[in-house]
Amino acid sequence: MYNLTYEFILPSDHAFGREMPDGSWNGMIGMVVEQAVDIGLGPFSVTHSRSKVVDFSVGFYEDGNAILIPPAAEENRLLACTKPFRRETWLTLMLFAIILPIVLWKYSNLLAIRYQERRSTLTKQYLFILGVLIGQSGQKLPSVGFSPRFLGAVWCLSSVVFASAYVGILMSFLRFPKLLPIVSQLEELPESHLKWVVQRGTALDTLFLEATTGVYKTIGEGLINQQRGSLIDVNEDGVHHVTNGSYAYIAGKSNLESLIYDDYTRSGICRLSIAQQEFFKINVAFAFQKNSPLKPFIDKKILEMVESGLGIYWKKLYWPPSDGKCGKVKQSDTGPKSLSLIDLQGAFIILAIGSGIAFIVFLIERFPSFSTIFKLIS
Repeated sequence: MYNLTYEFILPSDHAFGREMPDGSWNGMIGMVVEQAVDIGLGPFSVTHSRSKVVDFSVGFYEDGNAILIPPAAEENRLLACTKPFRRETWLTLMLFAIILPIVLWKYSNLLAIRYQERRSTLTKQYLFILGVLIGQSGQKLPSVGFSPRFLGAVWCLSSVVFASAYVGILMSFLRFPKLLPIVSQLEELPESHLKWVVQRGTALDTLFLEATTGVYKTIGEGLINQQRGSLIDVNEDGVHHVTNGSYAYIAGKSNLESLIYDDYTRSGICRLSIAQQEFFKINVAFAFQKNSPLKPFIDKKILEMVESGLGIYWKKLYWPPSDGKCGKVKQSDTGPKSLSLIDLQGAFIILAIGSGIAFIVFLIERFPSFSTIFKLIS
């Protein structure tokens, strides 16, 4: 627009710029500070440490940082049998199944005393009552006085309702599996199995390495000792680490969206996703030498473009679509699906447990030695 003559120079270290231990700067910020160039063109995060050595233009974009992770995976099929009800519901049902036989047994025992009937052993009566409830047959319960059949009927009706609800909810879990991202925010990253990478010479590099508290310090310590993290030089290295399945790449969200779009264009499959929660949202601007005469002219044009909506237009024209196929976890992409034997492994586990209990009961009833041991225990 100003018809300026310019020369375009790339930084030799591929870095945006961070302060070195001796107080100097590397990357493009270092080139501006050393007056090797007049302007640093790029999405520079406006930070306090950088603003002390360079002047920034007015911000032309606000960007948050995010985590690039492997795509979300389905829930464990092995534990799908426990998903239909919450933990408190299971505990209530188990408590009710334990207490109700005791109540009926006590009531039957009182009736036997009142009518001078021969009382059987506690174990036999309890197992009888429990067998009635499991078989859902109230006809076997005595009908003298306040009939325990009412409680048995309530149990049978409740069993039918809960069994139907259980089957229906379980089928919805299996046919429409829920996708679970590995992490949804930065605080969860150190607790996950993932390692992490950060591009060298960026604002995040400085943020993590100089942090003294919180999760930023934890991430920075992982980068320093290289046990959980490492620094990389180019974005492609970050994508390569993430696609291997054991790393997360921490960078600007806009940059990550572009990487996901490019990777999907090349591979045709969704190999990457972005954690839901952003962090460290910051303005993005160009870098100038201190008191540069070029800054007022560039600021004026940036403000004109922002006010006219040209930045939004460019973003719609050139930016990867925010509602693209990959990146965000969308539950609608997961179903309905046909069930396989892997989906039913939880049912087979329940069947195995029930068969094991039935086999133990069979041994007790079939072989006298097991029956004698059981009587001594009771």
